Amino acid sequence: VYACGFSGGAKVAAGFAFSRTDFAGVIANSSPFDEQLLSSGKNISVFLLAGNLDFNFTGAVAFDKKLSSTGVKHQLVVFDGKHDWADKNSFEEAMQWMLMRAADDGKIQRDKISFSAPDFNSWKKENYDDEKILQQENETEHAMGQNFAHFSFDYWKQKISLLNKAMNAATAKNIRCSYSRELNYMSMLGFVFTDGAVQRGEYDLAKEFLAIYQLADPQNSDVWYFKAVLSAQSGGADVYSSLEKSVQLGFYDSEKLMNEPAFSQIKNSSVFQSIVAKAEANKNKM
Repeated sequence: VYACGFSGGAKVAAGFAFSRTDFAGVIANSSPFDEQLLSSGKNISVFLLAGNLDFNFTGAVAFDKKLSSTGVKHQLVVFDGKHDWADKNSFEEAMQWMLMRAADDGKIQRDKISFSAPDFNSWKKENYDDEKILQQENETEHAMGQNFAHFSFDYWKQKISLLNKAMNAATAKNIRCSYSRELNYMSMLGFVFTDGAVQRGEYDLAKEFLAIYQLADPQNSDVWYFKAVLSAQSGGADVYSSLEKSVQLGFYDSEKLMNEPAFSQIKNSSVFQSIVAKAEANKNKM
């Protein structure tokens, strides 16, 4: 039996795998997990999946290196994508690797394995494990997190513009992906800070954070969701248009739409219900 989880769910899955006797491995998608679990001494196989554009990518690479010093059987595979579930092929590779480890441990017969082992370390051919690049990326992201709420909109506008230019000018894929991950990290910060300000009722501050968020990731459905929330709070006229844009870009949390206090006055309208239905349709496509 194998546990699997995405992002925060990967940490939960690892907790199950290391604490129960009936789990042989864990597939951690887009997030490392608590290192203290490794001290359990349990013979668990760990398969890490990370998108090459994921803001958690450097953490996954660092955790993979950490595992190398523990004796835990492990493998990292990098897929093309952001902070999201890996593609079908990557999960097939994960299960192939798990079955190979089970054969190594004598849990299944090796002649039961009918596939050829893929090149699990092909991601290193793109130099994604370049320590200098990853170190610079970590330092940049740390500074972003420290300064996001303190530096001006104009500062972040220039910073984001420079990152976009550097990303577009880069010829090496690993460098281009590194700049993209920094932009995605900015997007993540934008979400966290905007959401926090909205939850606290600090709507003017939320608008400032959202403006930066939109610069970093204008095609993110959550940007337009927040624009709708803030518009509704101030009696703006673009609530519906922002929500339509959000579902057009893939927003799928219909329950969140229905439970958002800012939409309490419009949630029974036919237009709003149509938007909720579109969000539900997005969810069903996943």
